[in-house]
Formats: sequence, structure tokens, C-alpha cells
Amino acid sequence: MLERVAVGVLLLMLQQNFMLVVSSPSADYPWSYDYDTYQGPQNWGLLFKPWMMCHNGKMQSPIDIPPDRLLFDPNMKPIHIDRISVSMNVI
Repeated sequence: MLERVAVGVLLLMLQQNFMLVVSSPSADYPWSYDYDTYQGPQNWGLLFKPWMMCHNGKMQSPIDIPPDRLLFDPNMKPIHIDRISVSMNVI
């Protein structure tokens, strides 16, 4: 009986490892937009210490900007961003 339990636990562990490998995002990005992975949006703030504010709901999470869809415009003027404080409630 104990051997059957040990084999069952071993098979379960192998299945879990296989599922992690199959569902893991590309190594090119430390996050994923797939909610079924640990790197998904629900955990972005837990992946790296500098991203902790994403988890606390106080800063914006990573934005999906596919590099292959970007266009370069040599005539575009530089973007100027002002740091303006805005009052808000985090829900």
C-alpha cells in the first residue's frame, strides 16, 4: 500500500513539473499576460522587488507593447512628461 502511495505522489509531482514547463512564458520576458502562469498579471508585483508597488495597487503594471509592432518616426518630437500629482482612491 505504501509503495502505491509513493508512486502516486511521484507521478503527481512529475505531472506538476511538466505543467510548469509547458505553461511557462518565454524566457525573453520576466512576466506573462497569461493568468494561468505564476508570471501572470495577478503576480507581477511579486516577481521583482522594484515591482512591489504593482502588487500594492499604487503603480501601473507592465504594459504589453510588442516590439515587432512599433514604428520609428524620425520626425517625431521628444515627449515631455511632467510629474503631476493626482488625488485618487485605490479600490
